[in-house]
Amino acid sequence: MKKIIAFVLLISLNIFANDIDKADEAYEKQDYKTAIEYYIKATNSTDLVTKLDAMNQLGFIYDNVQVHQGITPNLKLAYEWYKKCADLDDAQCQFNIGSMYDEGHGVEQNYSIAMNWYLKAAEQDFIDALYNIGLVYEVGKGTRKDIPEAIKWYSKAAALGDVESAQLVNDLKATLK
Repeated sequence: MKKIIAFVLLISLNIFANDIDKADEAYEKQDYKTAIEYYIKATNSTDLVTKLDAMNQLGFIYDNVQVHQGITPNLKLAYEWYKKCADLDDAQCQFNIGSMYDEGHGVEQNYSIAMNWYLKAAEQDFIDALYNIGLVYEVGKGTRKDIPEAIKWYSKAAALGDVESAQLVNDLKATLK
């Protein structure tokens, strides 16, 4: 019985992996309608990586596609796909939602909500989130300006290899002297 279950799981993973491959292929050809169809199928995968990738790609397409590309941009759908993905603890999607709130892109601008999403992504060492938190404190966006706190967050991003953050750490430290 265990062998049958394992076989069925293996087959289903293969089917959804095939869907994500077909979706990626269609996306590369800028056939977004077909890509969306296959990404939606892939969101049903039992493989979490495949599921998260598909959800993130769907959010990205609806967030960034141009009307002339055959799909109408739909920030509500972008948010919904990013949110489903973020709720499954995907740092990229958590960051994307944070950015939407930070910029008021498809949602009402709310720096507090943006920061909460950035912090979730930062807990997973997501460099862009660490950088954005540093920026929030550097410029005082939605909070008081706090250069030592900005340095702390930029330093975390720099420690993960972000060159721009490393430069900002040096620049900001120089302003404190």
